[in-house]
Amino acid sequence: MIAFERSRRKAHRHQTGSGRCGLPRRVQCAGASWCRSEEWVEKHLDVLAQAGEPFFLYVDTWDPHEPWDAPRWYTERYLPGYDGRLVNPAYTTLENLAQFGCTVEDVAIARACYSGKLEMVDRWLGRFLDTVDALGLRDGTAVVFTTDHGFCFGGTTCSAR
Repeated sequence: MIAFERSRRKAHRHQTGSGRCGLPRRVQCAGASWCRSEEWVEKHLDVLAQAGEPFFLYVDTWDPHEPWDAPRWYTERYLPGYDGRLVNPAYTTLENLAQFGCTVEDVAIARACYSGKLEMVDRWLGRFLDTVDALGLRDGTAVVFTTDHGFCFGGTTCSAR
């Protein structure tokens, strides 16, 4: 089996983008990781086809972890008029938010920023899957998408993971 691994540390080194994508720093790890993965598959497609062996590609985007700083246009879809302010999450119960200086507005901003970051990650994953389709790899490809946790914004009694 041919294997390729992108470590979290290496992905962070490339967060400013490179190659044909030319990603700005604000796109962070998700765009850089998926874009470099596309480039790797495209570059090695002939070698993979000649080898006739399955291959394994591991992509760790780190996102949507904090800070939730997706480009503004993603966040504005969830909070029209978003002013660009980032809110650090308070890892506590909803009853204790005020002790951390969190207001109702802060929670709304955090929700919008998190939603924007999720949408950004989804966009880049979709772009990668489009590349898999375009290269004719869909039928022989298994895609496993995992996560380490999510974030609660009041769906339960907590406001954290």
